[in-house]
Amino acid sequence: MEKDEKKKLDFVLRYYQSGKLDTQKALCEIKKRNHRAVERRLWRYVSMAAALLILVIGGVTYLLRDKQTVLKSGETTVVYLLPDSSRVTLAPHSTLSYATTDCRNVQMSGRVYFEVRRDIARPFSVNDRIGCVRVLGTKFEVDEKAQATSVLVNEGKVLFTARSTTDGLFLTRGMSGTLYRGARRPELNRRPDINRTAWATHQFHFRNTPLSEVLRTLSAYYGVSLTTDQSQKRLTADFQTERLDKLVRIIEHTLEVEIRSFPSP
Repeated sequence: MEKDEKKKLDFVLRYYQSGKLDTQKALCEIKKRNHRAVERRLWRYVSMAAALLILVIGGVTYLLRDKQTVLKSGETTVVYLLPDSSRVTLAPHSTLSYATTDCRNVQMSGRVYFEVRRDIARPFSVNDRIGCVRVLGTKFEVDEKAQATSVLVNEGKVLFTARSTTDGLFLTRGMSGTLYRGARRPELNRRPDINRTAWATHQFHFRNTPLSEVLRTLSAYYGVSLTTDQSQKRLTADFQTERLDKLVRIIEHTLEVEIRSFPSP
């Protein structure tokens, strides 16, 4: 009690000059003290809020750190849209997974067709058991089998490497490469089949292609056996994967040939 009284007395004496109390100066000092007290309380609240926000962000990051998103196709072909707007098409019995916080670094098995949204700041990586594909934005297929992984590019440019090295193969539109198990570098395929992605794109592309090759491609896709006596003719055309009988009529009319269809053996 005496201590408080002494503080009050000191305060009055400090602003008492020549027989009078300087009330204006004393009032300003009181306002300053109140303002400093409010500032201290405000900064304390801000600090507490910032600390709480850091804890929340840290907790969410920790919970999501090891969480994986897994996409599967089952018995049929399935299309998924990733969080970055990239599109992936999974062939039957294929899987694709990625950390929930980073959908541009994926693991896969089976056969997957990628349509990657371009993002210069965040390259897209695809990894399987033996290989790795790195891109910025493009369309390509990765086909993983027991002894090899192959990549075919429809648009853009990719770097195809083994997982154990950065020495790889650059592939652009229409190019294909294969990485065999145990190899340090993929091999370039000299005669890639640009129609092997028709299962995902629903398109056929033929450029001065021998009719015999055209019929082999269609036979494999539709599960039949197509033949002709004029297989030396060549075809340049783009088709949607529509009904087979419609495609056959178009080819017969275009090349003036007769095509026969038999059940696949």
